[in-house]
Amino acid sequence: MTAPLVLRAGRVIDPGNQIDATVDVVLRDGRVAGLEKPGAIEAGARVLDVRGLWVLPGLVDLRCVLDDELDLLKAKQGGFTTLLADPSSTWRGTTELRVKRVGALVRGTELAEVSMEAPVALSAGSAPLASSGLLRRALQYARSLSLPVMLHSEDASLSGRGLLGEGPTATRLGLQGVPASAEVSAVARDLALFEDVGGRLHFSHLTCAGSLRYLKEARTAGLFVSADVTAHHLRFTDELADGYSLDARVWPVLRSKADAEALRAAAEVGLIDAVATDHRCPSAAEREPPFDHCVPGRDAFATALSDVLAAGLSALRAVALLTSGPAQVLGLEAGRLAVGGPADVAVFDPKSGRMRYTFVAGQLVHEDKAR
Repeated sequence: MTAPLVLRAGRVIDPGNQIDATVDVVLRDGRVAGLEKPGAIEAGARVLDVRGLWVLPGLVDLRCVLDDELDLLKAKQGGFTTLLADPSSTWRGTTELRVKRVGALVRGTELAEVSMEAPVALSAGSAPLASSGLLRRALQYARSLSLPVMLHSEDASLSGRGLLGEGPTATRLGLQGVPASAEVSAVARDLALFEDVGGRLHFSHLTCAGSLRYLKEARTAGLFVSADVTAHHLRFTDELADGYSLDARVWPVLRSKADAEALRAAAEVGLIDAVATDHRCPSAAEREPPFDHCVPGRDAFATALSDVLAAGLSALRAVALLTSGPAQVLGLEAGRLAVGGPADVAVFDPKSGRMRYTFVAGQLVHEDKAR
């Protein structure tokens, strides 16, 4: 048995266990061995002083594109220990991180046969399904496999080649806008089909206030439906595109201040279950063309928690949206600091907004040496 590692006197924020207190966290043999009063350290223990820092469950990401080892390095830097890889991910290999695969829901205009081992969900990524009939068959197929469907809701005939949410900013910049109805009408349709078929449905990266109304009605009706937003949709609006900043070139598009405020309110009260990064890091070549021709995407791992906090959410709720919330959506053994559970831990510096340490199964996989 190895000597324990004690994370001394940090502010432990573990919403899944309703903990927000100064506690020593004891890690041993890949597990959380104890949560102790500060200073109660057994002889022979290794000690890491984390006073002034937040000690959190390892972050959980419901949706990211993993194409190479650099993506995994960035995830560690952001404090993520469990990742759900989008079906479009090309990375294959081994890593200390807990990478779980999401199965492809469709291939073009047809259902895809699940050929991978033990997918945790089915998804078409950031692409809308071609028709209502295809979606209905997909929901039926997923229900037969007892798998949730993670759905990007969009009416492509309305969104077209839009680059920002429809509104004054898009007009001022001469960019084609995406009306809110492109998402809202799709959410309404998707819920009608889901109510008919049943199963488990998760809405990915909602962006519109109008979508939240339908989500709330579905919850009130008792439907087994959940939803996430991205950190950047909580923090930023379409005005980020002023000057044609490529930081605003994301999909789904950034929207108005009113939409962002509605998303923040929904996330704070629990109508939104989780924050997902939508990490997809375009290459330099993909970002070389101008705003209206470059590939959308965002290098989102490192700033996810700091973005949610900067959006104005409480510390407890911000951490929940990136830990116990996403874990609960898919029933994962993650997102909590349970005694006897996996020693997946993130240590965050609230002053710098950077993740200081990341541990997976008690092993240090990231240390931010910048002070």
